[in-house]
Amino acid sequence: MTQANLFDGATLLTIDDTPQNLELISAIFFDKGCRVLEAASGEAGLALAREHVPDLILLDVMMPGIDGYEVCRRLKADPLTRETPVIFLSALSDTSSQVAGFAAGGVDYLAKPFKIPEVIARCDIQLRLLSEIRERRQSERLLKNVLEMSREGIAVLDPSCSTDYRWALANPVMQQILRRDVLTGLSLAETLPEALAPELAELCADARAQGHAEREIFFEGSWYQISAQGLTARSGPDEAPTHSLSLTFRDITPLKELSLMLAKEARQDGLTGLANRRCFDETLRREWDFCARNQLPLSLLLCDVDHFKAYNDTYGHAEGDNCLQQVAQGIAQTVRRPTDLAARYGGEEFAVILPNTPMDGARFVAQMICEKILGLEIPHRDSESSQWVSLSVGVASVIPAQGESSELGQQNLIEASDRALYAAKQGGRNRVELAEQFASID
Repeated sequence: MTQANLFDGATLLTIDDTPQNLELISAIFFDKGCRVLEAASGEAGLALAREHVPDLILLDVMMPGIDGYEVCRRLKADPLTRETPVIFLSALSDTSSQVAGFAAGGVDYLAKPFKIPEVIARCDIQLRLLSEIRERRQSERLLKNVLEMSREGIAVLDPSCSTDYRWALANPVMQQILRRDVLTGLSLAETLPEALAPELAELCADARAQGHAEREIFFEGSWYQISAQGLTARSGPDEAPTHSLSLTFRDITPLKELSLMLAKEARQDGLTGLANRRCFDETLRREWDFCARNQLPLSLLLCDVDHFKAYNDTYGHAEGDNCLQQVAQGIAQTVRRPTDLAARYGGEEFAVILPNTPMDGARFVAQMICEKILGLEIPHRDSESSQWVSLSVGVASVIPAQGESSELGQQNLIEASDRALYAAKQGGRNRVELAEQFASID
């Protein structure tokens, strides 16, 4: 089947301070059927993006005024343009520049001088992804409408007194949700299950005061989004208004479970099941602030699988992945406190955050981890440190200073752990090394 030409009719914005580049990009994509917009500066590009909301943006990095990275960050911060894919085209081809582009929100990065067929191919990929996303969202909207029509519990509540309501109307779905054959004419107080009564009473009070209120609740094994909307009506021009509430119960169990699953996956390393780097960064930031407020010690372990490259070379990458999974499981089994976090830091490196743990306690945990991994007896015949897979661990501990830059303090802690890890490797591996105390408050 012939694929549709997604360039035909698409709006493309190219932002570059070099006229020749603008002319070349425009010529390429005009011939493909695109509507091409040109901007010679970041500021002009942002204005055009907001005005036209293009399907794709090609963005230079080095420009006078605001550079491409800042332009991309602003595009992603704007609700109008945050969904538009951005491809960087830059003479900066080093890894750090590319990483900066992705960190700013770019979806791709091409180094100049670029090859025209490659640019076209990369743009085609992004337009196809955008088309699929739009189609999926349209399908989701249609599906949502169908679900709302068939699964919502709907009711109207009239105030029976200053603190309670009675059911003026309730559809069969609402009766099924609340496990009641009859609701109409009865009060909330006498019909609501005990587990639901406080939540719904508070929701109604909020809606009465603010006009509208929503919340999600877990009830009888399902997740519901409950909405309460204030209603005002007059029976005649001289009559006092009556104030009622519309109440909607929407079963969001599939979406909620998917959301919870995606939230978990977004914070979990796909190979090992440990926390990923994003979760590590968030946890370190949170625990740093907590320990700073309460003047408690915070310790960090950085662990590296000894001679892991040699392991991969000897046993293959599939066995290497299996080895990392076993090591991760061993670390997780050793780090058991609810406040502690074991994470995959990158490659064959792991990290352990130990809140409210001084250096002696952190050293003990590090030694326990090393012993646990050795005890797994994973063969490593090419290791210079042990016949089994082993770890080198660097340990650092600090009591965060109140008022100290959280970001700088965290970086110092990581660097101290990394220096200790380096010392452990230099000292023969399969060992624990402690960092020098770099900051503390008595």
